[in-house]
Amino acid sequence: CNASENLYQPVMYYWDIECLSIEENVFPTSDKCPVIQISYLVTHGDNELKRGVLCLNETPGNDIYESFESEAKLLTRFGQTILEWEPDALAGFNSNNFDMPYVIDRMKVLGIHHFASRFTKRKNFCMDYKRYFKSSKQFGTKEVTKYTSYGFVMFDFFETIKSDVT
Repeated sequence: CNASENLYQPVMYYWDIECLSIEENVFPTSDKCPVIQISYLVTHGDNELKRGVLCLNETPGNDIYESFESEAKLLTRFGQTILEWEPDALAGFNSNNFDMPYVIDRMKVLGIHHFASRFTKRKNFCMDYKRYFKSSKQFGTKEVTKYTSYGFVMFDFFETIKSDVT
């Protein structure tokens, strides 16, 4: 008997965004700078279910690339992929402190935030985030992002690495 066959195999949605700064040598800000690409990978246990790259404007490539004429359409499609796959967890690298807040803020700027609020598995519940500062003698003061997200876990590899490098 293979014990791993009896374990629950989660559906994972790994993702990352790329933004375009509108000013040279200035870090992009969500109030002005567009999301130009979102890449994602969906797995069920060890099995890859889907991979894709959502791109602003026409992007040549193979069948994993989808191109969109507007940022609003790109972000809407991103949300649709989350809703289609109903993952147990969204996972990325610095996704909790940068990527997801950036996407939600861009959706607010573009007037499509109602769609971001549906990034949950529960009807009539909304996803959003709040930032606050946490202090301790050991680690000092740091900014923390807390989500209201019903039905899946927000997992950030960067937070894990920062908290325990061993």
